[in-house]
Amino acid sequence: SWVQYLRLAGMILVILLAVVVGVTTVNNSLEPTERMLKQRAGLFGRDELRVGVGYDRPGLSYRDGDNYKGFEIEIAYLIAEDLGFRRSQVKFRTVVTENRRRMRGEDGLRVDLVVASYSITDRREELPEVMFSVPYLSTELSVVTKTGHFKVDSLGRLRNEDVCTLEAGTAVEWAERNGIRDNLYKHGVISLCIERLRDGTYDAVVSDAAILAGWVDKYPRELMHHNIATDEEQDYGVNVGRNDALKELVNLAFYCSLYDPDDKRWEDALFAAYGGSSAFRKPKSKNA
Repeated sequence: SWVQYLRLAGMILVILLAVVVGVTTVNNSLEPTERMLKQRAGLFGRDELRVGVGYDRPGLSYRDGDNYKGFEIEIAYLIAEDLGFRRSQVKFRTVVTENRRRMRGEDGLRVDLVVASYSITDRREELPEVMFSVPYLSTELSVVTKTGHFKVDSLGRLRNEDVCTLEAGTAVEWAERNGIRDNLYKHGVISLCIERLRDGTYDAVVSDAAILAGWVDKYPRELMHHNIATDEEQDYGVNVGRNDALKELVNLAFYCSLYDPDDKRWEDALFAAYGGSSAFRKPKSKNA
């Protein structure tokens, strides 16, 4: 009958409307996810992203006048792009080694994230100001001397030498565990170690291979890198402070650029900075 037909048509219409509403609800719940993260991270309405970086690490993060260049600078641009910022909206502030955990530039102003050769360690992850992203670069601890120096195949060979390293860096513990204490000199910037190695004040510099490689490339006739058998692998992460939402967004950017075979931004950044150097490796895939 017509009444039954109308009832059936009405039921079908109700079901179709329910399906449409359900699909719309699902889509709406999925679409705002990244938007909600950006809102929680405090990025909405912002016209700049403040990034703390090093300034005296050729190839990695180096300041030339008012310009910053290097692999970590490109990593900062990569993150900014995925956060919705243009390159011109990224504002770099120099951070010394100790200030990486404080999220402060050398001018004292706070930054949104720190991309400054900050190795992920259990001790650092316990600090109240520190929250790391997944790693974006793997390297290892290394030694540089002047050319003509005897071969250094273990850190113990430097126990009678004057050795320089970064204060608050992971190489401090490495050196001390190998008996280098009274003859270990620590500075806030690696360039001072290199300068005093070149003028003969120090006999060796110990730090990450990623940090030292650029200086060896800059002074190939003066400086020499020594391969040391060590399991002291260093994984660099971005410090986002205590911003959980920003951590998720940065991790997403790294998952895309590191592990998506169609996304070559990470490889392009590394090749532009270091060529084919084997001292730097893509980190293994890790969960957030």
